[in-house]
Amino acid sequence: MSHTYLIFRQAGSSYSFRSIVPKDLQSLLGTKEFQLSLRCGILKQAKLLSSHLYNLSQHLYDQLRDNSDHLRTTIDQVKERLRSELAGYFVASSNVSMGVTQASRPSKISDHSSRDFDSKIFS
Repeated sequence: MSHTYLIFRQAGSSYSFRSIVPKDLQSLLGTKEFQLSLRCGILKQAKLLSSHLYNLSQHLYDQLRDNSDHLRTTIDQVKERLRSELAGYFVASSNVSMGVTQASRPSKISDHSSRDFDSKIFS
């Protein structure tokens, strides 16, 4: 399976997530694509992160299409939502490395619901 949304930057020895904005949303968001650093140099971990961000970005794009008030949404807001997802992952990862038990850490990468996104982005 090709991970076209996963990019390796030799200079920083880190992977980046790339999202290609759907054509119908490009004029709204003002760009054709964007990238976010995964702050990760491990391929296996980067694949998991980028796959999760890809699925989330597709969900966000669907929400933008479905929401009639989406005219106020910017690409920076979409990127910030994805960054907060990454931050949640890194907090969960550091809890595991510090010995926090399975019961006390989040069961998935994010505790954000799509309603949280709606209230933050579409308000």
